[in-house]
Amino acid sequence: MNRRVLMVAIVSACAWCAEACADENFTVAVYCRAYETREMADPNWLDSRWQDITRQVHVDKVYLETHRDLLIVDDRTLNRAKAYFRERGIRTAGGITLTVNERNRFETFCYTNPETGRRSGRSSSTPPAISTS
Repeated sequence: MNRRVLMVAIVSACAWCAEACADENFTVAVYCRAYETREMADPNWLDSRWQDITRQVHVDKVYLETHRDLLIVDDRTLNRAKAYFRERGIRTAGGITLTVNERNRFETFCYTNPETGRRSGRSSSTPPAISTS
């Protein structure tokens, strides 16, 4: 019986220490692919996913990807997502993956080919705008 009490005390102390010390030695960043960033247009989807994540780990920063596989996340969705995280004290930054089709051996755009710039909907010199917070 005493062993069980001791074990519970040790586990409790370890859990408390891990929780208390978690933010002192490192920061956590989450990278959201364009597919997930697009889903953030639905506040219920975003809130339920965010609750699942933050129950397990404290997040300091979120990268919101704006392009992947010819999918471009609209500005309204990006602004809503940024506001959601800002309200919770989470920093944001942009991310981009200029791929044509990642399922095709991560097929990417050719920056020397003007046609691929037209296919992406943007020129290579004007990436999607996302300011950091």
